Amino acid sequence: MILGYNLIVKLLLGLLLSQIHAKSPNPRDGNVTFEEFKAATNNASILIIDVRQAVELQDTGVIPSSINIPLNVLEETLTKLSPELFLKTYQREKPNFDSLIIFTCRSGNRSLQAQRIALDLGYVNSKNYPGGWLEWEQYLKDGDKSHSSASPGKLF
Repeated sequence: MILGYNLIVKLLLGLLLSQIHAKSPNPRDGNVTFEEFKAATNNASILIIDVRQAVELQDTGVIPSSINIPLNVLEETLTKLSPELFLKTYQREKPNFDSLIIFTCRSGNRSLQAQRIALDLGYVNSKNYPGGWLEWEQYLKDGDKSHSSASPGKLF
């Protein structure tokens, strides 16, 4: 009898987990293009979080309107920092679970991890900018020549 009960519980749990995963967005579907990211830097309603370490920002530079929350403290910051302390620390409102957040880093790897963390915490409009600082830096070197013909996508 216990064996049958355990089997039923495992089957139900498996079914429940498959439904949750089926409804969970694929983080790669949440990538933003360079043009969308560039537009976001001029939109105060979008929170851009750079998850590089502070020393990296000092060495390379900062993307306009972004705040720096290193990947290793991101989850704790989003879960444990009060809205008041978040505002005091970052001079931006703490995001709501439906706020649009775009994560960036050097090359898109850590920002993808950050997006997954945020999605797992319930921040349903978390996006990843896979071009990262490397693509942004190229834009700064090239001016707007290599990206001028594209228009922002439907993200905004």
